[in-house]
Amino acid sequence: MSQTKTESRELFDEHAHNYDALIPRHIQSHYLEKRAAFLKNLLAGGRVLDAGCGTTVLMERIKREGYAVFGIDESLTMLKQSSSCKNLVLQGDLARLPYQNETFDLVYSVAVFHHIGDAGRIAATLGEMARITKKRGKIVIWDHNPRNPYWKFFMKKLPWDNHVHRLIGAREIRKGFESAGVSNVEVYLSGLVPDFARESQLGFWRRLERCVEKNILLRNFCAHHMVVGHK
Repeated sequence: MSQTKTESRELFDEHAHNYDALIPRHIQSHYLEKRAAFLKNLLAGGRVLDAGCGTTVLMERIKREGYAVFGIDESLTMLKQSSSCKNLVLQGDLARLPYQNETFDLVYSVAVFHHIGDAGRIAATLGEMARITKKRGKIVIWDHNPRNPYWKFFMKKLPWDNHVHRLIGAREIRKGFESAGVSNVEVYLSGLVPDFARESQLGFWRRLERCVEKNILLRNFCAHHMVVGHK
């Protein structure tokens, strides 16, 4: 079974102080830039919400591009690690978001849904994300692709992931979007660079990643899927 809401929050509270230090910096930077580039391609200004923003690293990266970005997370200890976004974040329940209807132009969540696990809470969270998104806005779920075989090894290395036993497939997210009234849904697949890649090998892994992402069959095994709902 997957983590309960309380167990997940307690794990993040416990490890918040070293959360950004357990993955090599060059790997973090690689995926940070991929995420920022993907989100920027969807943005046309307006207000942005990072749902499950954690230590706000991605928030800070998007904020540097000039966007009005806000965040919410269930772990107050994680939020306290923020260096420049402390006045832009709230502690709260992702399944009961404390925002009015149609507040944001883009709502995104990165590497959060595999911690939710419970099907009912996933559906409720997707419904809430859709509710607070403006008409013609976008909702993005970026998470682990269950088809990638390396996740079961990588997740054992991380204290906040080693109790997770249910990765959430794109089909379930699509179904949740449709139940929330978001019928225009696209799925993208991306990422391959592993955590054990040395900095000197990063060029090789990036080239291999690009080749896999372009291959219609191999990309099904990319590390991440990005499910985009167009409201």
